[in-house]
Amino acid sequence: MQLNKRERRMLIIALIIIGGGSLLKWILIPIWNDYQSIDTKLSLAENKLKKGRFILRDAEKYNNKLKSIKGELAALNKTYFHGQKAKIKLQVLKIIDQYLKESSLKIKDKSVNLEDLTKYDLSYSDLSPQEKAIIKELSMINYKLKLEGSLKNLILFLSKLTENEKLLAVDYLDINADSRESQLSIELTIKAINREGEINE
Repeated sequence: MQLNKRERRMLIIALIIIGGGSLLKWILIPIWNDYQSIDTKLSLAENKLKKGRFILRDAEKYNNKLKSIKGELAALNKTYFHGQKAKIKLQVLKIIDQYLKESSLKIKDKSVNLEDLTKYDLSYSDLSPQEKAIIKELSMINYKLKLEGSLKNLILFLSKLTENEKLLAVDYLDINADSRESQLSIELTIKAINREGEINE
């Protein structure tokens, strides 16, 4: 399938919008909002439940709120990987490589690195010790790929990434097509989050 110049531009713009939206929706906004609020809310709710008899009158209300916060935290915990960095890095590579194989995309080049998430948090110095401890446990796995394949193969691969229980977000995507060939040259970066340490569910 050959794409004309306008169709290539439209496809690239659509994929950039989808990738950018995914990064904001699934990585930056949840980390920013949830890590600043969920553990703090959970701690406050638990402390309130322990205080005096007057709170017992509203125990059901507080208990429901606590369950709601724990549910939010459990849902958040399911979106990222948990374990030692080296093991999780291999697990992420294995998952993505399997999706590439199933999608019939040819790998031309690949690299992977780990990043400390504290550098992304602009207000890191304003966080509580508990919030800082959580952020220190987080790392970002960046998997950079150069691929070759058809548009259909690429769409299948991207679908598999979004269907995964864990967050595998496309942070960067660049597609080039030669008018004489049906194959696309694809460059992309996939990000995943890992957390070491005790998981509060």
